[in-house]
Amino acid sequence: MARSTQLTPVVVAAVVAFTGLLTLAMAGLMAVGADSVPAASVPLGFFMAGGGSAILLYLLRRRPPGDVWARSTALEAFDRTFAHAVHHGELRMHYQPIVRISDREVVSMEALVRWQHPALGLMAPGQFLPSARRAGHLTLLDEWVLQQACADLVELTSRLGGTAPSSVNVNLSPQTLSGDFDELVISILQRTGLRSDRLRLELPEDADLQTLTAAGPRLERLIAHGVGVTLDDMGTGSTTMRYLSMVSIQGIKIDKDFVAGMGHNPRDHTVVKVLTELGHGLGLHVTAEGVETAEQLRALAVMGVGYAQGYHLAVPQPLDALCATLDTGGTCGEA
Repeated sequence: MARSTQLTPVVVAAVVAFTGLLTLAMAGLMAVGADSVPAASVPLGFFMAGGGSAILLYLLRRRPPGDVWARSTALEAFDRTFAHAVHHGELRMHYQPIVRISDREVVSMEALVRWQHPALGLMAPGQFLPSARRAGHLTLLDEWVLQQACADLVELTSRLGGTAPSSVNVNLSPQTLSGDFDELVISILQRTGLRSDRLRLELPEDADLQTLTAAGPRLERLIAHGVGVTLDDMGTGSTTMRYLSMVSIQGIKIDKDFVAGMGHNPRDHTVVKVLTELGHGLGLHVTAEGVETAEQLRALAVMGVGYAQGYHLAVPQPLDALCATLDTGGTCGEA
């Protein structure tokens, strides 16, 4: 073993024990920073006894929580795809309430998927979506989320009655928007029994104009059935802005970065104000994302923003936890 107390940057390979010998099998590349893992804490005996998966998992857990690349690479190293996750029931749904600012009533909820990975624990979307995108699994993910979110809102309504949110927001990826997603949505609504006017589809900011334009007729078909359509992360690009005049959307969501900066950055404040006035001028529901403080919520109310979501109001939570929250009165945040 080296005498130094720090590891220099290395490339981690899975070490597999077989017939008493060590076989190196490349399981994924993960850069380990010089200040990340003390060499003294990774003795040779650990390598011998733990196996490659244990080493990779150990090093991964030493990485900062926000190190998305490392965690995404580790998924590929463990060879767990969304096909595995769906087949083995590893995906979990969390829901973040969307609140009407005037009275704090929960009017909708955004469906946010999590992965209960057998080795890496509960993983947020940013930790596995990059690998899913590279593998072409986003359409499979979207279908699963749509099915689960619609079924969950039906269940929530049966448990809470009129206290349940009126709708659920589900994000669609550019991959899904490039296919026959209208047939998929209609089929899922029929299977789950959810009324079409209780589903809202969120269009992503990373979809290019060509994809959105091609998806237009299918979106209009769903809108004619009563499905709502919202543009997500408004203000982050020109594509969604151009799309405002191309499809009969019902709402826009102001990107969280503008909301976060509007208290100290006059330009962010102006962007939020302009987007709010634009939404009102087009007759759209305006929702602010990423509301973290009471001050932000008050400022949004003054500007006339109708709806908000964020950790100040409620964190994303499993269905049972959300049901308990709503059962106390159907409101979130301080009035």
